[in-house]
Amino acid sequence: MSTKPTLHEAKVDWSLAEDLPVYPANVFLAQFTPDHHVLSFGYVAPPLAADPSKITNVQSKPIVRILVTPKGMKELIAVLQKN
Repeated sequence: MSTKPTLHEAKVDWSLAEDLPVYPANVFLAQFTPDHHVLSFGYVAPPLAADPSKITNVQSKPIVRILVTPKGMKELIAVLQKN
């Protein structure tokens, strides 16, 4: 006879996040494999140029890359859709 494991919920305390710096991000890259997803966040400042029409690319300043599992990605999407 097998018994099902009992699931318990616990609240997550995010108070230590207050010590982390907050960075602006305005460019994003998502890379997917069957086992994990990598989310990259970066920032691009408007370039200074005498003729903006001559700009063909801009450099992103990478801020952070986060690896999440497919399950974690589904949870992240659910959190974002609630707001």
